[in-house]
Amino acid sequence: MEYRMDAAAWKNRVGALTTSLDAGWEMPPLIVQGRGEDLSVRDGNHRLGALERLGRANASVLIWFDTLEEREHHGAGLPPS
Repeated sequence: MEYRMDAAAWKNRVGALTTSLDAGWEMPPLIVQGRGEDLSVRDGNHRLGALERLGRANASVLIWFDTLEEREHHGAGLPPS
């Protein structure tokens, strides 16, 4: 199930994180799941929104896959496990 929140709450939370990032906060990595052909942010959507708002193209990310086959499918360029 995807979590939904209203636009005003999203804007406020992303704004607060944007301020923190601008002040030098070292945020934890985004948690991402390999899902079929896609990668899905499972923890860190607000942080991702703040990074996008600041125009930052890089972040630390932890990626998990449910099967070895999915990892190998997405694995081009990933370090060995």
